Amino acid sequence: MSVKLTHLQILWGLAGAREKFEEMADQLIHAERPDSQRVRIVKGDGGVDSFEGSLSDPGGIDVYQVKYFPEKIEDAQKKQIRESFATARNSKKFKVKSWTLCLPIDMSTDETEWFEGWAKTQTASSIEIRKPWGSLQLESLLLQEKNRPIREAFFREENAELLRAQAGHLEKILLELIQRVPVPTRGELRMTLNGIKARNSYAWTEERMVVEVELCYRLQNIGHKSIPKWSTGVELHLHDDDLGKRFVANEEFPRIGSGNSYYRLDSTILPTTSLTTEHIVGVMVRRSEKFDETLPKILNAITVTFWAITEDEPGEKTTGKLADVIDWTKLLPSFQQSYLLGLGRLPAQ
Repeated sequence: MSVKLTHLQILWGLAGAREKFEEMADQLIHAERPDSQRVRIVKGDGGVDSFEGSLSDPGGIDVYQVKYFPEKIEDAQKKQIRESFATARNSKKFKVKSWTLCLPIDMSTDETEWFEGWAKTQTASSIEIRKPWGSLQLESLLLQEKNRPIREAFFREENAELLRAQAGHLEKILLELIQRVPVPTRGELRMTLNGIKARNSYAWTEERMVVEVELCYRLQNIGHKSIPKWSTGVELHLHDDDLGKRFVANEEFPRIGSGNSYYRLDSTILPTTSLTTEHIVGVMVRRSEKFDETLPKILNAITVTFWAITEDEPGEKTTGKLADVIDWTKLLPSFQQSYLLGLGRLPAQ
C-alpha cells in the first residue's frame, strides 16, 4: 500500500487533497502530541491549525500550522508562511511558545536557506520556530504501526486501486501527447546530489573510528511514464594522497548502514514527481587526529559520480564535489556529537 503524500492530489484533486492533507496532518500531530487540540476554522484560524497547551497559560502554547504546498515554495507561499506566523505571534487571545510548519513536501536547499534566514529575523519574538515537518517526517509517521488507522483512513486499498487506474489513465494521455510532440526517450530519471547528513560513529580498533556519512539525493521523473523499479550507482573519489585510504567497505565493517533508514512500501515514481534516496558511506578517522579538522579535510576532498538506473537504461553520469553541498557550520556539530557518542563520551539519547 502506497503512503506517498504526492498521491493525495491524484486521488482527491487539488481542493480535496488540501482538505485531506490538513485533516491527516492534524491527526498525526495528535498521535505524536496526545494533549494537542485541533482548531475548528470559523473566520480564519488565527495562525493555528493545532496547538498543545492551554490558551490561558502565560508561558504560551505550541502551535502547529499546516500548509498544503504540493510542489514548491515560491514568493506567494513564503508570504502565506510569514502571514500565518505573524497572525499567531500577534494574537491577543494566547501567547505562542513554539511554532511548527507542516508541509507535504521536503524543502529544497534554497527553500531551507530562505526558511532558516527568515526564522532568524523572528528571534525578537522569543518564539521557537522549529524545524518543519515535511514529507519525510509525515510519511514516516504514517508507516508506524500505532498510526495504522490514520494510514488506512487516507490510503485505503480501494484508494490505491483508484490511484493505479488514474496513473494508467495519465500514462495513456501522456503517450497520446508524445505522438504529437516528440519528447526525449533518454534520461527519464534525473538524479541530483542534495547534501549530506551525519549518522552514527563507531569504535573500530584502538586507533580507528568509523564515521557514517549519509549522501542525500533527489530522483525526479522527467519522462512520460511511471518508473516502478529503479536503482542508483555511486562512485567516490578522494583527491588527497596524503590522507591515504579512508573509505570503509561493508565487508570490513558490517555495521555501516545498519541504523535507522527510510523504508518505502511503494517506490514507484510517477511522471513529474520526485522522491529522495540515500547512500551511506563509511569514513575512517584516527583517534590521534583532530576530528574537527580531519573530517572536513576528507569530505571536502571527495568528488561523487552518480547515476540513476531504470529498467530501460542507465542514466547519464554526473560528477560533483561534496564541498559544494556542505554547510560545515550546521553539519560539524552533528558529526562531533555522533563521534563523541561513538567514543562513549556522551550518553545515548
